Amino acid sequence: MEAALSLLVMGMMLISLPAPHPVTLKELQIIQQENDLLKIWSAKGFEEVSARQEVIMAFGNNAELVVGEHAVAFSGNNVISSDAIILDNSLNEVKVRVLVQLS
Repeated sequence: MEAALSLLVMGMMLISLPAPHPVTLKELQIIQQENDLLKIWSAKGFEEVSARQEVIMAFGNNAELVVGEHAVAFSGNNVISSDAIILDNSLNEVKVRVLVQLS
């Protein structure tokens, strides 16, 4: 009896949990593109000027490249972000974040 009651309470608790936000195919594509850019920069070396151009080419004006700890212009819930720590040519760590605002 106790086991059945425990399972019932556990089931009710699981049902009452909020459902996760479903990810759309557009969001998955943006996340994949951001991660691809970060992998490329990690493999070939990171140059901020060319990286900014690549972000604009990939995402247009709805994207921002943040290098280091700078303030971010985007706010709200409609922003997808991917970040990585990349080693530059002198083996210094560079924190890089790509932000894309969904329209």
